[in-house]
Amino acid sequence: RIRSQEKESEEVKKGMAQREENLGRIDKERELKLSFQAALQAEKERWEGEIGKLREALSMKQTERGGLEETLRLDRSRYLSLKELQENYEGFEEGVKSILLRKREDQEKWERILGVVADIFEPESAYEVSLEAVLGQRLQYVMVEGEKEAMEAIAFLKRESLGRGSFVPVGVKGKDQQERSSQTEGEGKPVPLLRFVRVKEGFTPIADFLIGEVGIVSGVEEGLHWIKQEKGFETLVTLEGEVVERSGVVSGGSLDQGLSILERRRVIRELEKKIAEEEEACQKAAEEEERLRKEIAKRESLLEKRKDEIQEKGIELLHQERDLEEL
Repeated sequence: RIRSQEKESEEVKKGMAQREENLGRIDKERELKLSFQAALQAEKERWEGEIGKLREALSMKQTERGGLEETLRLDRSRYLSLKELQENYEGFEEGVKSILLRKREDQEKWERILGVVADIFEPESAYEVSLEAVLGQRLQYVMVEGEKEAMEAIAFLKRESLGRGSFVPVGVKGKDQQERSSQTEGEGKPVPLLRFVRVKEGFTPIADFLIGEVGIVSGVEEGLHWIKQEKGFETLVTLEGEVVERSGVVSGGSLDQGLSILERRRVIRELEKKIAEEEEACQKAAEEEERLRKEIAKRESLLEKRKDEIQEKGIELLHQERDLEEL
């Protein structure tokens, strides 16, 4: 009997030791799971914060793109309006417009009509007014291959009663370049207007003929002084458009309202460049929006998985709590 009691006591001790061991193991597992759950929870909160920032960035990018698209819409609208005016030759004399529109309809028949003088000049913006003032209606001169084409065009205008036009052969001769340069060299003297005007390739003779004898001065008084010199420019012009001619004629006054022919062409060129840049900026903004959306979707997917893992760990911990209670 004593042996039996000792055996039972030994078994009780073993059972208590086993129970203590099980409790320790379960408690350690619980601590590990609690620690893991806390880490998952911290990671979830961090991701939620990052997703919030990404959504904020997306909202800002959408606002930015909206502004870019509105600016692009306005610039495109203005560009198309100005382009239409240019293509319809608004502001040109009726005869000139008639010739140019006929050329557009039948390129082959009118191939020796080369366009208007305004087509060949691209002045620096600061000298735009000066060039407009000096040339005036000559900007509307129709450029032709030769005298024959000029006569045919005039006959056409007469026959169809479409108005008048002036025609300049592409090979027209101006004063010799060497003669002009010898007249304009010297400190403080007027500077050739041609220096500030880009001329379309192949049309240098016309440019020399029309503005080769034109110099730039700072004011009318200076122009009156220099125009009296024996050797010098035939015409002097200021940046504000006052013109002094060797004949003694002085022209000036206020500028016409609205865009001039050259100014309109410059604005069209500037808008073309600006629109291209704006389109690129809109495209980049749209691509960045798409990248942010994909990143948000990716983070949200991972976040949902973390939430599921946290829930699973919570269930496991609940079961362990019950196991401990039973022990």
